Amino acid sequence: CVELPGPICKACVFAPALIRWIPRLLSGRNSLERIFRNIYKLVDTMFDSLSQTRISTDPRNLADALLDEVEASTGADAEKKISMDMIRAVFFDLLSASMHRTASTLEWCVLYLCNFPDIQAKLQNENYDISWESQVQSLNGKVAIANHAPDFKAKFIPRVK
Repeated sequence: CVELPGPICKACVFAPALIRWIPRLLSGRNSLERIFRNIYKLVDTMFDSLSQTRISTDPRNLADALLDEVEASTGADAEKKISMDMIRAVFFDLLSASMHRTASTLEWCVLYLCNFPDIQAKLQNENYDISWESQVQSLNGKVAIANHAPDFKAKFIPRVK
């Protein structure tokens, strides 16, 4: 977990417009940029190690599937082209979201699914193949993560029509 250095830095994180008027040293901007650079290096290292052992026709995880999409979109339209910077941003978001807890990462996954209704429909179709009885048995009678959408996140999720 990253601890912000002081109250001025925390205020700049919650109200980024303050950065224009507060010096870099007091705003903590240098520290935050260094943290982001380190996380980007971590993501790049992960992709380098995964790409060395990757088989393009058999994705093992989300990173392999996204790398397959980059290769498939090399000749695509500019709108549908997926770049490594976009994938890096996705993994940066997932890593930063998972710093707090797993539930936070799941909320980010739901946000991405809301942005891509075709993938959401595919996932729903795959889940329909699993019977309700087996889902309940796998929970051992316990309640799964409660469904909730905090107001500040709900206003950023586009409505699927």
